[in-house]
Amino acid sequence: SVLARIMSEVLGVAEIGVRDNFFDLGGHSLLAVRLFAQIDKAFATRMPLTTLFAAPTVEKLAEVITETAGSQVFPPLVEIERGRDGRVPLFCVATADAFIYASIARRLGPEQPLYGLHPQGIVPIEDPRFDVEWLAARYVEEIRKVRAHGPYCLAGICSAGVVAYEMARQLHSLGEEVAFVAMLDTYGPWGMRRKLWTWYQAACALGRHAATHARMLWSGGAGRRTEYVRTILARFVRRLRGQPVRAMRQVPRERPVDQTYWMVYNGAYVRAMARYRVLPLDGKLLLFYATDTTGATYAHTRDNWRRLARGGSQVHMLPGRHMEVLYERQAEVIAQALRPHLLAATKRADTAHEESEPGAAAT
Repeated sequence: SVLARIMSEVLGVAEIGVRDNFFDLGGHSLLAVRLFAQIDKAFATRMPLTTLFAAPTVEKLAEVITETAGSQVFPPLVEIERGRDGRVPLFCVATADAFIYASIARRLGPEQPLYGLHPQGIVPIEDPRFDVEWLAARYVEEIRKVRAHGPYCLAGICSAGVVAYEMARQLHSLGEEVAFVAMLDTYGPWGMRRKLWTWYQAACALGRHAATHARMLWSGGAGRRTEYVRTILARFVRRLRGQPVRAMRQVPRERPVDQTYWMVYNGAYVRAMARYRVLPLDGKLLLFYATDTTGATYAHTRDNWRRLARGGSQVHMLPGRHMEVLYERQAEVIAQALRPHLLAATKRADTAHEESEPGAAAT
């Protein structure tokens, strides 16, 4: 089949059976990007890379492609590692595609449950707009379908760390325990200077759009001007109604896995963070900082999170740059730091369960 041929070429394997596992054949994140780029071209379908966790074979991928043809609807919560029953899972928030957490899942081992959360499935690519509080609330709904009550263990990379932070605040407000929030090189709460700069950039972009519209209206004939105005008004009405607007550009798949869809969602995160009001957290923060901050304008703000953590904080240094935070070497450091906290959360959960069982007090 076409799908088997594509996977064979990407993996460099002569023959692939319909039930051969992509990961067992040596597949990894960069090969997954190449695989899905070819699938996009062959089948005109754009799927999140996390599809591979549930459908790692030609047979399963073919079923997903058939079932989702034309709908392009995928769940925002993805099971990356099922883990052992009884272990408290780690819920990891991604900026764009949760596949990036596969490296941490491997380092934590097959016994540790790990789930990824990403905006695909609830924030349309055609119109990626959201508020931090709204997105966090949607994610809280998703994780409570998997685990109804705490303790919860949360993590988030870059801007997604802010969403994980807000999730913890919302869970606390519901009376739930959050064991920790791991913020992976998340730049600190934005001050007024950063917000003013963001608004200034937005104003400049608005000016550029206005200039473009003026040129289009000036250069066209009467009929073309009328059609152009109709198109702009129709798009404006769709936005007022909350309907998605057709994307003005396509984002290529042929980029590193931690950059997938980044160009689509990053702007939305920037605007959402500019509106977000950060309040203190009644919990513990685990802060991971990339050591190489060359070119990272706001790296010095990362430490601002420490004063907001009423439950204390720990800082761990990761070798390399911000964009390398979830590479294999850095993932090992993160896994080693998270492991004792995850085990402690599981022990607390076991103790709480034993105390809540009938007759526990009598024993």
